[in-house]
Amino acid sequence: MEIAGKGLAACLAAAFLYCALFRDGRPAAGGKEYGCFAAPPQAENHGRQDSLFLGDRKRGEKKDRRRAAILAFAVAVGFLRMAAASGKEEIVKKEGSPGFSALEATVSGTVDRIQEKNGSCSAELVDVLAEVGRGEREERSYRLDRLIVYLPGELSWEEGWTEKRERRLLPGMKLFCEGELESFEPARNEGEFDYRLYYQSKNICCRMSAERAVAADGEPSPLKAGAYLFKERGRAVFERFCSQRDAGLLSAVVLGDKTGMDEEISDLYQKNGIAHLLAVSGLHVSLIGMGFYRALRRWGMGFGQAGLWAGGLLFCYGIMTGFGPSVFRACLMLGCSFLAAWLGKTYDLLSAMALAAIILALQSPYVIATAAFQLSFGAVFAIGWAGKELTDSFRCRRGWTRALAVSAAIQLVTGPLVLWHFFEYPVYGILLNFIVIPLMTYVVGAGLAGLFLGLMAELFSACSFSAVFEGLFGLLAAGSMGTCHYILAFYEWLCRAVGKLPIYSLILGRPALWKLAAYYLMLSVLLWRTAERGRRADEQMEEEPQKEERPAKGEENRQKNRTGRPWRDRAELLKTAAAILSLIGFLVCRQPETCRVDFIDVGQGDGILIQSEKTVILVDGGSTQIRGLGEKRLEPVLKSRGISRIGMAFVSHGDQDHISGLSWLLENDTGIEIDQLFLPAAGRGDPIYEELEEAAKRRGTRTEYICAGNKFQAGKLKITCLYPRKDTVSADRNGHSEVLLAEYGSFSMLLMGDAEAEAEEEISEKWEQGKQVQVLKAGHHGSSASSCGLFLDTVKPALAVLSYGKGNSYGHPHKEVLERMSKRGISIWPTAEQGMVTVRTDGEKVQVEGFVRPRQSLS
Repeated sequence: MEIAGKGLAACLAAAFLYCALFRDGRPAAGGKEYGCFAAPPQAENHGRQDSLFLGDRKRGEKKDRRRAAILAFAVAVGFLRMAAASGKEEIVKKEGSPGFSALEATVSGTVDRIQEKNGSCSAELVDVLAEVGRGEREERSYRLDRLIVYLPGELSWEEGWTEKRERRLLPGMKLFCEGELESFEPARNEGEFDYRLYYQSKNICCRMSAERAVAADGEPSPLKAGAYLFKERGRAVFERFCSQRDAGLLSAVVLGDKTGMDEEISDLYQKNGIAHLLAVSGLHVSLIGMGFYRALRRWGMGFGQAGLWAGGLLFCYGIMTGFGPSVFRACLMLGCSFLAAWLGKTYDLLSAMALAAIILALQSPYVIATAAFQLSFGAVFAIGWAGKELTDSFRCRRGWTRALAVSAAIQLVTGPLVLWHFFEYPVYGILLNFIVIPLMTYVVGAGLAGLFLGLMAELFSACSFSAVFEGLFGLLAAGSMGTCHYILAFYEWLCRAVGKLPIYSLILGRPALWKLAAYYLMLSVLLWRTAERGRRADEQMEEEPQKEERPAKGEENRQKNRTGRPWRDRAELLKTAAAILSLIGFLVCRQPETCRVDFIDVGQGDGILIQSEKTVILVDGGSTQIRGLGEKRLEPVLKSRGISRIGMAFVSHGDQDHISGLSWLLENDTGIEIDQLFLPAAGRGDPIYEELEEAAKRRGTRTEYICAGNKFQAGKLKITCLYPRKDTVSADRNGHSEVLLAEYGSFSMLLMGDAEAEAEEEISEKWEQGKQVQVLKAGHHGSSASSCGLFLDTVKPALAVLSYGKGNSYGHPHKEVLERMSKRGISIWPTAEQGMVTVRTDGEKVQVEGFVRPRQSLS
């Protein structure tokens, strides 16, 4: 990951720097769009003039060797910057790579941000000094850029605290904490969210659960503390004049505070492809910044003064909202447009974008791997280059056709990134965005007006003589926020209506990295070539001389050419459209697996995914260690593989560490359907199985109880149930556990569930003499009650997978089990160390791969 990150940082730095220095000063596609997308009206120029970043440089002066030198320099800077960022994680490397937990430490730092949610409070510290090893002979000290601290219920205050000041934690104050440090977990399964990478993009390598926190007496930062207090006051105003749901949405949209947002609404927006409306992004910044700038210009203020005031407002707004990648980009790009207007230069969209990208990447190189960065900059790049090329390719002349071409370009550029990060594509997302984005102007505008009016009402409420003004401003604030209410209600209705349409979301999975690279390369070449052809055709039409009337024969030939040209144009358009559709098909087409088995890292539990040609099988899916397993691990694994239908789901037995995630899939509409559910016959009548039956019935899933002797076929894959018998009786659910034998060609695999010695003894007695399995999923997570010596000698596995959670309270796997396996030369693959373990086979050769280990081969 580190090497890939360095390479990506270097390539992006090179591309952006190249773009910034050699980009022609052409306007973005559409030309008339302003804000962070194109030049302000005063700086608009459709000719090729001096760009703000190009100066007086002419095309002839761009020498090849200068380009090569700059590219080499950018690559070197990218590698050095990523290496420097990696070096800052000294505490992670020295205290236990790849991570650590429960590390006793004392830290001190300056509060930068504070977040309160559900009664708990956390603070983000900067300039942190961490002293590790309290009570040990050798204490170690580390410098950290940033640290997240989860604060205790009550704060302590340093002696000598000024009594006149309110005891309240604010940004800019010093904080001393004692507690346990813990590094962030990387992704351990395919498709799982990578918390380590996410926090690395914020220059945070670990967190602390503080047992004690002491605030020092000191002056808070006026700007950051003011922004924090304004955000709190604004949230209180929204809560006063709006319903709880509307207050949470408006706080997210206007203030960048998502702590009170309804999770159901958030998921609804996400599924329909309009979740970007809930995050303060370039759209919001453009509306606020450019709106304020235009208002100042209309009031007669000059370019410089208007830009300075608008830039100051954007800076304060960015501090309040946290300056995420999209907000920083939009603020900087708007600032560049204001500066260009003041200097009388041409504002170049891609050059400004490149400058923002370089600054962000230098500050935090890992940010380039985040969805926020890629989607934000990808959309702007689509507007600035791909939209222009697509407009020229299809020779769009009218405003609505140009807008349509730019929208299509945005989808072509950002669509693959959406699949990479979210694995599914909202089919009606383009249509929904056409409807909701124009209305967002009124939501932001009315929300800001309501916030201002509400603050005025609260101001007058402090004065006893101004009750009339309080009531008037309160009425106006409620009316303004009522506008927001109806638009947000319309959004919700629209999303729910679209959700009832057929195929409203396509689960296509995460594209392979090489496919992404090939897609963007071929798309770039295709758009450039077709755009050049369109521009040449336009130039020929413009250069065609206006001649007087010709003889009848010449006029007839000219008329034929004129009538034939549209058909040639249409043919070219159809070819371009077909080529683009072929590219999309190449990107999303997935080659069926011959036979692939994934032992998902579910912590303390079991979850096994089998793909055989076109059939998908899930065996168990639960955990007692990972809360929200279905949402956090099972669903991402399935969707990242493009799986929207599970043909067969087997439940070995009804313990929560085997069914919690599977139950969640049955109870929630995730777009993943389950055709058949197989339960152990020995457990019939147990309430837990009856609950699973009811959940399956509501989803239209067929349920069947199975026992020893039942067989299932999925192409070349054959699955046989070896245990329990139909008459097996056990008070312990582990005694119900299904034991499945999966065979694919000469490959065989034994899945033991939580079967223990009694089941193993019965299987050993009936086992075919001389038969050997390549892979054994060890019973009961490596408990000493399972994987007995006689059973291992009978089935003779070459490899054993142990599914358990690190630090579990049961002590799994037990030492004696590991000794039995090691003694017999069995290769052990624990999910707690390897992450997800993947086994691939074509029926003869077998390959095993851990998610955090290199590939190995078995004979």
